[in-house]
Amino acid sequence: LPMPDAGCDAILIGGSWNEMEELPRVIAQMSRISRPGAQLRSMGLTASPSWQARHLQAFLSAQGGVHFPAPQQLADMLTTHGWQIDRQHHYGIVEFVWGSYHPQ
Repeated sequence: LPMPDAGCDAILIGGSWNEMEELPRVIAQMSRISRPGAQLRSMGLTASPSWQARHLQAFLSAQGGVHFPAPQQLADMLTTHGWQIDRQHHYGIVEFVWGSYHPQ
């Protein structure tokens, strides 16, 4: 990202987690540009608990450009990069995450 280190007070992601191919790299950049205490608000689509829907998601993923991370997988990636998950809500495959950045 062409942004200075520790220059953002908030990160807002709307429905894009599943469209980013290199999530760990994206989260690392997100962390780089965030000030300590920066707030995260996000919404995205996650892996479905239903096997029928997972088959459809697997088909869509195979076509390229869309991925459906499991909720715990996303949470683990965020916490690995210094984000504290304050709230995580699921409505079917839609996930809302509220967090804050606390670098180690």
